[in-house]
Amino acid sequence: WACASLLHCPPQDLETTILNIYNSLLPDGLLYVSVKHGNSLATDNKSRLFTYFTEKYLKETVTKSGLFEVEEYWSETKPLRNAEQKWLNVLCRKSASRQ
Repeated sequence: WACASLLHCPPQDLETTILNIYNSLLPDGLLYVSVKHGNSLATDNKSRLFTYFTEKYLKETVTKSGLFEVEEYWSETKPLRNAEQKWLNVLCRKSASRQ
């Protein structure tokens, strides 16, 4: 479960992080990822890093290594701190071909 967790991962660490998640899952395991939509990096007033994802970047990030297969993908807009925020969501299954 990585609900709004990977959005704090620096882009250069995403591949290793995805591999670590893959290695932690049981065969046929599921990965759910939720991230903010956008195309930039930012830090907030608490110095937290935010990596914003496009739809293409999110799908490529979880599938490019062949570790996961996308089961379902959706986006939604939700209120967050007095503003509307678009979130991208993907549910993936651990690829049987790599287990």
